[in-house]
Amino acid sequence: MAPEVCSQLGHDSKADIWSIGITAIEMAEGVVPWFDLEPQQILSKIINADKPPKLKPTQWSQEFQNFVSSCLQKKPDLRPKC
Repeated sequence: MAPEVCSQLGHDSKADIWSIGITAIEMAEGVVPWFDLEPQQILSKIINADKPPKLKPTQWSQEFQNFVSSCLQKKPDLRPKC
């Protein structure tokens, strides 16, 4: 879930963009970010972490890393438009 959804601030297309970024990480690396944490810990991390999850940089092209990074901006207004 996007940080704003976890904080119960609402859901819109920007939250869907966040989900695309998380899905891209899961497809590329085989697991979702922070898969080893309990669900409540994950929600807390999504809301409170200074930086969002990211790909392991050595395995993926710079273009793919940039795409994922743009989707996973904590501030919804900084994410790409649909």
